[in-house]
Amino acid sequence: YGKGVELIIPEPGFVVKTQNKTDRRKVFINVCHSEKVDPCKGNKTADPKHPGRTGTSWQIPLSLGKPKQGKDRKGAPCDVYDFVVHPITKEMAVRDARFRGLVVETAMENIEKNFSPKLDRSWTQPKMTYKGVEGAEQPHAMA
Repeated sequence: YGKGVELIIPEPGFVVKTQNKTDRRKVFINVCHSEKVDPCKGNKTADPKHPGRTGTSWQIPLSLGKPKQGKDRKGAPCDVYDFVVHPITKEMAVRDARFRGLVVETAMENIEKNFSPKLDRSWTQPKMTYKGVEGAEQPHAMA
């Protein structure tokens, strides 16, 4: 796979559904997990807008797979991305809605930065752990 590249086989976590604002095509983001991705780190920080109050600044290490072409339940084409975080990060996202929003926003920002779609920030969470595509119904190895 190349020097400094590690093979990751992600485990299913949860799925986020949104759409590409440009063409209204559905987009599914598989939030997966792997021990090969470092855990998130939170640092207490002062809130510049509210003196005396603190918040947490998060660093979320990740791995992002290339887009895959899939089909939604009705057979319409859609884009599918695998976004991989550490298992602890995934668990925190499952348990805490605000942290889940931060993880989803981080996923969307990285997808836009790396692959250029414009994603709608309104999203839902379908009752599935992984959105597969034909030939890759389960998470697969990523380099």
